[in-house]
Amino acid sequence: MNFPRFALTTFGVAFSFGIGLAQGHAGQLLAQYAFDEDSGAEITDTSGYGTAANGTLQGNAGRIASTLHGNGGALDLSHGERSDYVDAGLVEKLGGLEQFTIALWINLQGNPDKLDRILSTAHEKTFEGFDFHIVKPINGELLASNFALGLAVNGNTGSSVALESESINADKQWAFIAVTYDGTQTSENVLFYAGSLSRPAALLDSKAQKIGSGQVSDNTGPLQIGATSATNNDRTPPALMEDVEIYEGVLSLAEIDAIRRRSLR
Repeated sequence: MNFPRFALTTFGVAFSFGIGLAQGHAGQLLAQYAFDEDSGAEITDTSGYGTAANGTLQGNAGRIASTLHGNGGALDLSHGERSDYVDAGLVEKLGGLEQFTIALWINLQGNPDKLDRILSTAHEKTFEGFDFHIVKPINGELLASNFALGLAVNGNTGSSVALESESINADKQWAFIAVTYDGTQTSENVLFYAGSLSRPAALLDSKAQKIGSGQVSDNTGPLQIGATSATNNDRTPPALMEDVEIYEGVLSLAEIDAIRRRSLR
């Protein structure tokens, strides 16, 4: 759902959602997809930053009114077919990032497969770009009620090692998920978070994950939500998604939970 961006205070820290921030400023909202359009195949980037990275519904991807509040819209990928996704094309403002944060809501309508893509800019030949995806949890089988998160940057893969008690449950219910990446660090540079309608966002792992990638390449593939250009395999999760947001910089836990709570208003 599309909510206005405004300054708010969380845990005593003032956090501005994309208001007057210059290029390179940590916390800049780069791309935002609320899926609240009334009709048509176009999905609007409502971030208001730079050139709009508007997307287009592909295949049987559509919108659905089964949202966090029952109004507005959500992205419907419930068929989970390879041709179903949102394609925003090449997005220049997402290339060359040293740090970024991705946050969204997901509601799985069936069991996902390993490496089902949540969001990806991975290049079809070089895998350059970033790739946020679903992985098998460290305990138990991969289910809609028991999955973990993975991130790849420029082809290097790091995966969540969430304990069984920390695995994510989005089985026909909304789960809030987020990942931060810090390419300025050579260790402990990936953090995964999850929350729910009633539970605050929390760090999934006892320690950060490491992928030695540095800056995201400028030579990325198209931004795709629910798929990737890096493979022709079926990588679309049977999911609903809402409030997909991409920020420059590594947001704090307080800032990430502020995003979660803003979606619930």
